Amino acid sequence: MANFKLTVFYSTLGGCTLPVNTNTTLREVTVQLEQRLRIPSQEQSLTHFGRALTELDQSLRQLGITQDTTIFVTRRTASGDDVIMRMLNVLRQQPQAMMPPQPNEDDPEFQRRMLEAIEQRNIAERTSNKESNTTLRPSAA
Repeated sequence: MANFKLTVFYSTLGGCTLPVNTNTTLREVTVQLEQRLRIPSQEQSLTHFGRALTELDQSLRQLGITQDTTIFVTRRTASGDDVIMRMLNVLRQQPQAMMPPQPNEDDPEFQRRMLEAIEQRNIAERTSNKESNTTLRPSAA
């Protein structure tokens, strides 16, 4: 088991080195990168000589990564499907988190807001009716 520094290159943040050995798993590397670069492990995309590294439980030795090699990391952006799945997971865990509170009709604040909304609607309707009843007269030239 040889200890070495693994060089990691991230395009917007430059590079860094991680203390690893040949038995370090790719999963352990992603955890170190999460701590160092602040990129969540699940959003990391790692490549080595153009090959995607996806076997998280394999060691660096099994992946052919040695002391004098560099791996590249990019940040995966969430697709629309990923965002929807995350939202669904939140809803499954906390269904009430996304639902508005049910109004209490006896609550004085609720009653005040309802009266205010009705009054604003009435004012808008009166203003609209006045504008539609106004006829335009041609100006004398």
